[in-house]
Formats: sequence, structure tokens, C-alpha cells
Amino acid sequence: LYPKLNMLVQGEPSLHLIHYPLSSLVTAVMVACFGGGYDVWGRFQAVVFFSLAAFWLFRLVRLLMDEKVAWGALIFFILCPLTIIYGQSFQSEMITVFSSIFFFYHLFYFLNTQRLRNLLFASLALAVVLLARPNALYLVLPALYLCRPADGSGESFSKRFYRISLVFLTASVIPF
Repeated sequence: LYPKLNMLVQGEPSLHLIHYPLSSLVTAVMVACFGGGYDVWGRFQAVVFFSLAAFWLFRLVRLLMDEKVAWGALIFFILCPLTIIYGQSFQSEMITVFSSIFFFYHLFYFLNTQRLRNLLFASLALAVVLLARPNALYLVLPALYLCRPADGSGESFSKRFYRISLVFLTASVIPF
């Protein structure tokens, strides 16, 4: 179940892990538990994460906009050629997409309700995203944008920034 990566650097065997292959880990666990082929379970896990990403995208857009826009976003997401390709491939893209959407959904709820459950879900999702794709640090920018208090809320920028910092700190501790 441990990921292996063999690479030659200057003619010597080396190990450079750019991202953790979560899809391979999930597939290996499924094969170990249920048997079968890696190709079948690899595609199955991609389809499951694609479906979960579509479900949570609909909920996120409905939360931020309205149901009509959420249906449009869902249809666009499902019919987008890249999501069709990566939604069936044995790669970590769908895990990353699902975790990113899940992160923003629970981050938004945490900022507005301050529930511990939403803090843990947002932190866990962010940890999975950064584990699967460390270069996904760009998620920090839209998260910082959410620090901006809503009009008329009477809440300060520093309180929301403190809450987002708490999410990032919790997410950075989870992998250890």
C-alpha cells in the first residue's frame, strides 16, 4: 500500500514525490478489501469522487447563489470535457476537485456559523487537497477573499481572518 516512485536523477536512483498518489492508495485499499482488478477499482474511485464533487458543487452554488444557478453550474460541470475525461481516469484529479469544493463549502459554513464540525471538515478537506496536490496553495487566495465580511454584518475582517487562519493551522497539523 505504500506509494513507489522510481526515477533516475543524474544516473542514480532517486525518489522525488511531487504529490501523494491518493487515487492509487484508495484503489489499493479497495483491491485489498474486495479483490478484483486495479483498472476497475481505479476508474470506480474516480467516478465516485466525480459524483461527490458534482453533489457538493450543487450545494455550494445553491448556498452562494440560488437553485437555478446551481443547476446550471451542475450541468456545466457534468458536461465539461475535462471533468468527463478526469472523472473516469485513474488519477488524483477528481479527489482534488472534490476536496476543494468540500473545503469551500465547509469553510463558508464555518465562517458564518462557527461550528467546530465545519472547522474539522474544512481542515480535513484542505489537508487532502494539499496532500494530493501541494501546488494547490492557490486555494489560499479565494479563502482569504472570504475574510471580507458581508455587508451590514458588523463583523470585522480580523475575526474572519482569525477563523480562516485556524482552518489553515488545523489543516497543516492533520497530515502529521
